[in-house]
Amino acid sequence: MELIFDDDALETALRELSEREGRPPEEVARSAILERHRAAEHTRLVDEATDRMAGKWDELLGRLKDT
Repeated sequence: MELIFDDDALETALRELSEREGRPPEEVARSAILERHRAAEHTRLVDEATDRMAGKWDELLGRLKDT
């Protein structure tokens, strides 16, 4: 799936958000980018934890089968 970005729509949304929050557009954009990076890092950490737990469950199930 290809995302198509409309520069005018993005600029309008950024300007409206800037006005609503009372912050310069550059600051709003920077905050959005940082929040996206934080969310990506959080997702990565959750994925790693889920993989570790799946490994533990596989190990426990293997032990149960052996008994």
